[in-house]
This record gives sequence, structure tokens and C-alpha cells, in this order.
Amino acid sequence: MRQMLSSLDAGDILLADANFENYFLLVQLLETGVDAVFEKNGSRNIDFRKCQEKLGKRDGLFRLVRPRRPDWMSQEIYDQMPE
Repeated sequence: MRQMLSSLDAGDILLADANFENYFLLVQLLETGVDAVFEKNGSRNIDFRKCQEKLGKRDGLFRLVRPRRPDWMSQEIYDQMPE
């Protein structure tokens, strides 16, 4: 997936399955002007009462919060990620 990112342009929309649903990839895409739609990872529990905007019975917009720094990411890069 990361090798493919350079072929995406601002205004593109990336449609991906749940294997690619993560905060850090989404930030990288949005910073380059690429929108993304990910399937929800099945292990995540979603409370639709907490969504920012209800779109449908099982659809909503949520505000993401920056997770803890993963081991593979330097502190410098992590500090540049939006909260």
C-alpha cells in the first residue's frame, strides 16, 4: 500500500478494505489531498451515539483521535501527526 501512495494525486479517492484502516495512513492521505473510504475493522466496536453526524442506520462520521505512538514510528514523526 505504501508503495502505491506516490501514484495517488490530490482529489483521488482511495477505497480500501479493513486491513488498511488506520489513523496514520489516513493522515498521510489527507495531507496529500487524497480522500479515503475504509471498511471498518471487525474488531473495533463503534458506538453510533457518539458520531459527529449520523448518515444512515449503520453509517456515521466520527472524529478520530491520535493513538499512541507505534513502536515502528520515531517520536519526531509522531509529534508531527495531528491530534
